[in-house]
Amino acid sequence: MMKRIREQTILIAILVIILGGIGVTMATGIWSTESTKVPVKFETGDFEGEYNPEDIRGSYTLAEIASIFEIPESILKTAFGIDESVSADSFKSKDLETLYPEEVEIGNDAMKAFVSLYKGIPYELTGLILPDAAVDIILSQSYDFDEPLRSAIERTRYSIFEAQASADGDTPDGENNTLTGTIDNETTEFVNDASDAVENETAHETTEDEPVINGNTTFMQALDAGLSISDIEAVIGGEIPSTAMTIKDFCVNSGLSFSTVKTTLTAKIEALK
Repeated sequence: MMKRIREQTILIAILVIILGGIGVTMATGIWSTESTKVPVKFETGDFEGEYNPEDIRGSYTLAEIASIFEIPESILKTAFGIDESVSADSFKSKDLETLYPEEVEIGNDAMKAFVSLYKGIPYELTGLILPDAAVDIILSQSYDFDEPLRSAIERTRYSIFEAQASADGDTPDGENNTLTGTIDNETTEFVNDASDAVENETAHETTEDEPVINGNTTFMQALDAGLSISDIEAVIGGEIPSTAMTIKDFCVNSGLSFSTVKTTLTAKIEALK
């Protein structure tokens, strides 16, 4: 009988210690059950003290982005064609990759660009494409975009109609342009090659000596480009499930940012040249 009482006493003491410890840490602010996702802030320049959209992570939800950067959730949904019924608390920035065809690479990088330009913060438009609605919203802002910058933003525009025209062979000039634009006297270089982003046989051609990781690239094609299995698995953080599987499908299924994986693998391929 005494042994059972002692066991109960010890159990109660342990629970008191655990719960008491949690109470103390919560009271002092050490313990927190809430998300502490906060992007870095600009430390210098015209935007000093403001949050830097470049630090938006793929795991950020629409609700978090809307709150941090003071952009209405409805604007973010409209910009990227997200149904109004979708919960902003659960839809993540990286989930944008699931909304568009495989060959159209609109993901977290596009979100960074949209938020930046919506807030009037310069952003390097390197190989980016943005939905029609996103471009229209950006250009409707009151910022004094100069003509070269407006042109650069326009050329990131993606629409189903333009994609269909490209597939039919009616493509615009595929020349990449390096443009310099200003926002509120802040000068930055904008590189636009969005015309090459919708990849198909007529709009975008690659050669054997120019390996490219895109939405249709399989793991086998990445291996054929010179990467080793260990190279790829180090980037994706796991084993290759099937060499016939596209890298983008793997990223979407695994919750990875395809844009990040693509950039890293492309850099590795370039280093092999």
